[in-house]
Amino acid sequence: MSTHDDDYRNFGDSCSGVYPPDVFEGVLVEFWPNGQPKYRGRFEKNSRRTGQHISFWETGALQEVAFWKGGWVYGTMLRFRKNGSKDSERDYGQDGARTRSWTIRSYDLDSDLSIVKRIEDDTVVSKWVRPDIQELMNLVDVDSIVAAVLKDDPRQT
Repeated sequence: MSTHDDDYRNFGDSCSGVYPPDVFEGVLVEFWPNGQPKYRGRFEKNSRRTGQHISFWETGALQEVAFWKGGWVYGTMLRFRKNGSKDSERDYGQDGARTRSWTIRSYDLDSDLSIVKRIEDDTVVSKWVRPDIQELMNLVDVDSIVAAVLKDDPRQT
């Protein structure tokens, strides 16, 4: 049985949807059915991610770039939308995600900074929201929607 830490270490935040068998070791390269690259990354023993991992959208546009060491993401992970605009940056620092602490910078569709969150030990400890975004969030009650989604997420148990 795997623990939450094991799941996080193995799969982290990667949105590539590429997970090799437990016994895999080496460079994994996958392609979309249309021939465009989907994913490229190296795995060490026990399928732990190591080095640079890159994933792409079906169009060939960059989806995510992250660096891993010993199965933990570290440094800055960049995510992009299908249109190529930056979606977010996650700064895990030198110790990586194993400290369970990082900073997330989210960008709007115009690539302007909209939200910054500091996470420590898997808990949001500070948050800045651009005023116009906060007004929208107040109208929609985003926190209740997110809580309802997470309640049904099996990874949250």
